[in-house]
Amino acid sequence: MKDRFEIAADLTAVANYLRLKGENPFKVQAYERGAAALESFAGDLDGLVKARRLQQISGVGGALAAIIEEIHSTGECRMLQQFRDELPPGALELSGVPGLNLKRIIALHESLNITSIADLKAACEQGQISRVKGFGQKTETKLLADLEKLERPRDGLLLLDDALQKGEKILNYLRGCPDLLQGETAGGLRRRKEIVARIVIVASSNRHKAVLNRFLGYPELV
Repeated sequence: MKDRFEIAADLTAVANYLRLKGENPFKVQAYERGAAALESFAGDLDGLVKARRLQQISGVGGALAAIIEEIHSTGECRMLQQFRDELPPGALELSGVPGLNLKRIIALHESLNITSIADLKAACEQGQISRVKGFGQKTETKLLADLEKLERPRDGLLLLDDALQKGEKILNYLRGCPDLLQGETAGGLRRRKEIVARIVIVASSNRHKAVLNRFLGYPELV
């Protein structure tokens, strides 16, 4: 059984696939609102699911309620699995690269079996992208420049793997403070978004200043 954060992550993934496929923006936003609503919900989710009263949560309509119930009870989302089966592996990750739409992602997968940003960068560096129909040297050069920007933390964007590592380092550092009661990642990192704009940490303590001071002493921050 998945918790509300894991269910929210699945809803966010559905929203991203819908956006990638060019679906109605209002439909995409509905899933994003549902994910945000679950993240912030502090009530008894199990009770609402059993009573079939999920629509009491603001931002959750009938269609979303049915999907949340499905994920909660089975641990799977049929719509999400359908997208994963239908589209090339790594499509969501690659969609975070400027200039890559679904048509181009499919072309790269069929021509070069590219399934990740790492694959894409390697292909750019080896001059393979320019030989794919519909691309060219100019596109390859721009893609490589955009990929290098994505790898720079100062640009405000991190790939999920990098963000997870950095988030865990911060948490491990904070856990060295005896006044920390609990600390977890939140936001895009908790939802496992492919591209993370910022690392959000939620912490609880009866002596919050001690935890904040501990955080301000984090080596990379200093």
